[in-house]
Amino acid sequence: MISIIINKSKEDFPSLSLIIVAIYIFFCSTTIVTVCLHKKKSSKQIKPKIIKNKKKIGSKKSKKSTYWVDGAKAIGMLLDCEKRCEVVIEKARHNYVRAMDKAYEVTRKEIADIKKKRDEQHQKFIIKIQKEQLDYETILENENRAKLKEIDKKVNKNRDKVIDDIMKAVLKIQPVLHHNVLDLRKVREVKSIKQIRERQNHNLQIKGQQESKIPIKILSKGNKGQSSSTSSDSSSSSSESTSTTSELSKRKSYKSQHEEYRTKQNNFPSKK
Repeated sequence: MISIIINKSKEDFPSLSLIIVAIYIFFCSTTIVTVCLHKKKSSKQIKPKIIKNKKKIGSKKSKKSTYWVDGAKAIGMLLDCEKRCEVVIEKARHNYVRAMDKAYEVTRKEIADIKKKRDEQHQKFIIKIQKEQLDYETILENENRAKLKEIDKKVNKNRDKVIDDIMKAVLKIQPVLHHNVLDLRKVREVKSIKQIRERQNHNLQIKGQQESKIPIKILSKGNKGQSSSTSSDSSSSSSESTSTTSELSKRKSYKSQHEEYRTKQNNFPSKK
């Protein structure tokens, strides 16, 4: 160890090597002197020192004792301490791992137990809820059935009364016959006849206006022309006379029908 330190110090600081060597020599000389003195004292006074050591060991508050040892022994002691420390550290690591494994197993078991308890409680709670729901449904069904039974009883009691009231109300109703109202078929026939007559009258008026506008032509070209004109006039006058007679007959028939229909309506008794 000391050689390694010296080599490093030479590289970085060359003056430190000399200082370290001087300190090492000083400590070695002091250790040698102390060992010699200790041997002389032990040879002279063996018994009292043993007694003192026993007292020191027996006493609770023992004072710290200083030992002066050679450099080689000190290095060996340090190496032994390092080895012991390594062993202790390895044991501590093994113990730590074992303790952690045990703690992990314990916690895992506790977690499993807690999960089982939780599942059991959850299942119990679900069973309770289902039972409560069934009980509530049965209670509602019983209440509804009781209400329906009461309603049926009331309906059966009041059924006869309701039927009697309905029959009385129906029997009080009297049908009202409106005889003054015209049939739709007759009304349509009357409207069609009126429209036909209006059209005929309109056509006759147009023809009369046209005839009044046409001037009378006097032909002076011979008897033949006069005979032909007289024949045409006679034919036109005959056709007009036939048309007027047919229209007059239709009007008379329509008036007679309309008067008969009115008389029937007036003579028919009105009932309410």
